[in-house]
Amino acid sequence: MEANKRRKFKKCEPKIKNLMKTKIKNKALGFLTLFSLLVAWEIVGRTAIVNPIFTSYPSQVVVSLLGLLKDSTFYPNALISFNEFAVGFVIAVVLGVVLGLLLGWFGILERLFDSTITIFYITPIIVFLPLFIVWFGVTFLSKVIIVFALTFFPVLINTQSGVKAVDKNLVRVAKSFGASQFQTLRGIVLPSTTPFILSGIRLGIGRALIGVIVAEFYGANGGLGYLLALYGSTFQIGKYMAIILIMIVVGLFLNQTVYYFERKRSKL
Repeated sequence: MEANKRRKFKKCEPKIKNLMKTKIKNKALGFLTLFSLLVAWEIVGRTAIVNPIFTSYPSQVVVSLLGLLKDSTFYPNALISFNEFAVGFVIAVVLGVVLGLLLGWFGILERLFDSTITIFYITPIIVFLPLFIVWFGVTFLSKVIIVFALTFFPVLINTQSGVKAVDKNLVRVAKSFGASQFQTLRGIVLPSTTPFILSGIRLGIGRALIGVIVAEFYGANGGLGYLLALYGSTFQIGKYMAIILIMIVVGLFLNQTVYYFERKRSKL
């Protein structure tokens, strides 16, 4: 047995090495492209080909970022945005998963609500932001609602699609052994749907971050979106870009964290 495994591994070894080389090459090309763009941006900013007041440049953005991290007013604003994001996102994920499971499992519910969900999903939710502000004021609640609305539908629809993709044979076997609806949902449907749920969460992360910033742009007296509006209106482009960089890093971290669990789950 061991000898056969070794022979098979030796046959596959060149393919594995080529695959790894290709991946490394693609990563290197991606980093090279990004580095080239940053260098070009630095040159354009420092040589004043474009007025640096309007564009800044990477080294200035780093200096502004370090200054921002030392500024005591930054952290309360970051905390405001984090709270709005966290509350709206968590509620959206929990309700999206629960309702997605129910809609995907019970055909009558899907027929009742599918058209309504489709209409809300294809509607740009941001257009409702002025209404939310009129209804709820420039408050924490109005920001949470817009984050929730942007995150909820990707999670819901992905979960619903995952339920439909569950192996029907497994469901029949469970029913033949007398499993209840709840036991089937918990033991078979939910584990099989997890990759779809995680994909929906990854989509929701970007939409939720957009929701926080746009909501604070429209009307807020604190938060990262508020700081962006302030720095943009006062031409503090270095700090403006530093806030954007922070949002990118946070988004990438959250996205890669969910992607890690998604890959881990797919290997089981």
